[in-house]
Amino acid sequence: METIKNYLDAMFANMPNTPEVKKAKAELLTMMEDKYNELIAEGETENSAVGTVISEFGNLDELADDLGLTKEVEETKERVSEKPRRFVSMEEAKNYLNEERKNG
Repeated sequence: METIKNYLDAMFANMPNTPEVKKAKAELLTMMEDKYNELIAEGETENSAVGTVISEFGNLDELADDLGLTKEVEETKERVSEKPRRFVSMEEAKNYLNEERKNG
């Protein structure tokens, strides 16, 4: 079940923190948990149930209309494409922290 929550967190990571988005995320979590519990009750393993839930619900692009988030998803896509995130290596992170400790 924690995997489903982590999946949702990642799915909504770039979305704005608005009441509409929070509501949609909560609704989606409830639906995913219900499906997961249904699959477990039918005898599926945890891993199989999680995989089925994630594959059946898809991603935000596919769910935007149903969740009422079409506008938010499009705005997020535009924002992310305009300012892509830069990933840092573990070495860069450690160097940064060491420099901050020295300056602190």
